[in-house]
Amino acid sequence: MTTKVFLPMKTKGLLALAAGLACFTHTAYLNADTLQPYKATYGAEVSSIPVKGSASRELTVAKDGSYHLSFSADIVIVDIAEQSRFSIQDNYVVPTSYHYKRGGFAKTKEDSLTFDWKNMQVQNQADEEVKPFAITKQTLDPLSYQFQLRLDLANDKKDLTYKVADDDEVKTYSFQRLGEEIIDSPLGKLKTVKVKRVRENKKRETTLWFAKEWDYILVRLQQLEESKVYDIYLQKASINGKPVGK
Repeated sequence: MTTKVFLPMKTKGLLALAAGLACFTHTAYLNADTLQPYKATYGAEVSSIPVKGSASRELTVAKDGSYHLSFSADIVIVDIAEQSRFSIQDNYVVPTSYHYKRGGFAKTKEDSLTFDWKNMQVQNQADEEVKPFAITKQTLDPLSYQFQLRLDLANDKKDLTYKVADDDEVKTYSFQRLGEEIIDSPLGKLKTVKVKRVRENKKRETTLWFAKEWDYILVRLQQLEESKVYDIYLQKASINGKPVGK
C-alpha cells in the first residue's frame, strides 16, 4: 500500500486541483469509429482568484488503432504528468499501461501500471517495488476511466460506476448525472451535461461539466473542500484540428 503523505492544507488543495485537471465536432454518439484526436488547455482559480500555471491534455491515435491519452499540469508548486494507453472494444476502454509522475515542490511520486489481461492482473511499480494484484473485466486506470465516463455520457448510459486500478488495489468511482446546463466559458456559451462525483466522504464535493456538442470534452471542474472552491476551466481546445467554441 502506498504511504500517505500529510501535506499543508494549501499544498493538498493544489494537489487536488491538479489531480482534478487530470479529469475530459458535433456527434450524438461516440464509439471507436467516431473518436477524434483532440488537444485542450485549462486554467485554474482558487476561490475566484486566478492561479498561476496551466494544464493540458491530448488524445492521439496510433497507426495500430490504439489510443494515447496524456495529461500535464504545472500549477504553482505542483508538476504532474500522466499517460494512459488503451484500445476500445465494444465501446469500452481496455487499458494496457498507465504512468504517473508528480514533482515540483510537492513530494515526488512516480508509479506505473501494466495490465496483463491474459492473467487478469496488474503490475504496479512504485519506485523499485513491483506489486501484482488481481483485476476483473472492465477495470480501468486513473486516467482512462475519465475517458470512459465521457463515452458513457455521450451514449446516455445511466450507470456511471467504474472499477479503477489505483496504486495496488481496485477502487470504485461513481458519478451522478445532474442534467444539462448552458455555461459561459472563454470559448463562448456551451451546452453541457453536469455530473457530480458520488463520495462517501462528504468533506469534498466535485462537479464536472462536459460539452455536448464537442465530443463531451471537459469544460469545467469545480471542487469544494475545506471552505475553499477550486475551479478549472477550458481556455482553448481543438478536435481533429478544428477549434472548439466561437
